[in-house]
Amino acid sequence: MHHSRMDISDPFPTLPSLTAFSPASTFLLTAHASHLIIRQTNTLQIGRIFDLPPPAASPPTKPTTSRSRTALAGAQITDIGWSPDSAYVFAARRREGKVWVFAVEGEGREQEPVAVVEAGVEGLAGAKWGAGEREIMCWSEYGLRLSIHTLSPHRHTTVIQYPAHPLASPYLPPDSRYLLLLERHRAKDYLGIYDSSSLYTIERHLALPATTPSQILPSPAGSHIAVIESILQYKLHILTPTGTLLTTFPSPPLSDGAEFAGLGIRSAAWHPSGSFLALGGWDGKIRILESTAWTQIAVFNPVTRIASPSVKIYREPLQWLAQTRGTAIVPFDRLTPPHTLPFHRPDASKANPKSGAQALHWTPDGSHLLALDESLPNTCQIYSFLSASSPSSSSPTLSPRLETIIHLTHPIRSLSLSPLPIPGGSFKLALSSAGPPAVYLFSPDTGAEAVGLPSRSFPFTSPVSVEYGADGRPLLIHSSAAERFCVAFSASEGDPDGEGEGHDFSRALEEEDIWGL
Repeated sequence: MHHSRMDISDPFPTLPSLTAFSPASTFLLTAHASHLIIRQTNTLQIGRIFDLPPPAASPPTKPTTSRSRTALAGAQITDIGWSPDSAYVFAARRREGKVWVFAVEGEGREQEPVAVVEAGVEGLAGAKWGAGEREIMCWSEYGLRLSIHTLSPHRHTTVIQYPAHPLASPYLPPDSRYLLLLERHRAKDYLGIYDSSSLYTIERHLALPATTPSQILPSPAGSHIAVIESILQYKLHILTPTGTLLTTFPSPPLSDGAEFAGLGIRSAAWHPSGSFLALGGWDGKIRILESTAWTQIAVFNPVTRIASPSVKIYREPLQWLAQTRGTAIVPFDRLTPPHTLPFHRPDASKANPKSGAQALHWTPDGSHLLALDESLPNTCQIYSFLSASSPSSSSPTLSPRLETIIHLTHPIRSLSLSPLPIPGGSFKLALSSAGPPAVYLFSPDTGAEAVGLPSRSFPFTSPVSVEYGADGRPLLIHSSAAERFCVAFSASEGDPDGEGEGHDFSRALEEEDIWGL
């Protein structure tokens, strides 16, 4: 299928949420049934297929059909991933407690795994690659331990007791040498810092001032570590990697006089320069801290009524999918302020009220801040921001300015920014909604547009999610409900010289039958 401005592949099968770009976006890893499949991203042709052994079957308690047994066997692949150098891939079955590692180089389909990691009686809650090129990290169930298996040059296993949050283990930028891990020992919370260059020996074990830490966020330069309390308390601690507590926010009384009883920090995001930290609270406010004196330089609420004529408002066209049958790219309607956005008033009497910024994202150059507020579920608000490299403002305080509103017909399901900055403060944004399958694209240079996905690609009742590759060119579109995925490219990126026909995905369809998928 070839749009005037986009090349979109046909759909291919995959297990729910099991699709992963290689670190350079050159290849795409997927899982289907008991197969691990590597495809070339630009054509989706199959490069390698690895067959996992049949899962250990337990005696059935009631008769099952062959179809249900096949579905059960396929569903047991729960984790996949690439090594940092793209030389190895892994697949895991949590129920079976095993991880298989395969070398990407080679030919044929009958390749034995280079390693099989077994979790043991403690079970397997999740797996992913470590910072090293030959390290598999396995979390046991019930938070008992994290096992880091070094596969080469010599097999070695490092065990860390009582990690607090499975799969939540960022590395300290910029060289990713040190692993940061929240731990709980004897009813107290600690931040463990482990040196990956020496088989994860303990570097520091810091007692945290937080009562119930829920998240750790290292700054992009690795000079600061933000420790966020649980939902029950609005509190943030800033530490250095050596353990020095720089500040605790808020320091009462707050400058805006807000009350935080029972409301915590819902989302947080470091500015790419590390000079600012954006916080989204359950109270509905967005706050920005600066990293010199750790003071609050801005606080604002996502707006529900737009009065300024400088704000650009894009609204998804009504009934465009029915009119085009999902085969066209349609520009958004431009609305003129004043305009009022649909607002869902949160019910404070219920747990986890639908309020506050559920996601905050900085653009790669830090020139804009994107906010998704759950009380405005159909809306993405984009604020222009004075980046660290911009000329300093004469004003003593900095307040981001609302620049763009993107309003969809259905609640926003996923958001992905192209990782590469674009000169002039521009950026590429992709969105999807909880409604019928479609993709929504935005750039300050071109505006907003809706891209239809034909019903043969995804059923009408199957919403999709979107994700840009690391080089900012391929856009992965996948549906967990339909267990399908496709890849989209800008037509200009598929044919930069304007002489060819873009991306050719036809060969990938023929290979499905050749490989017996």
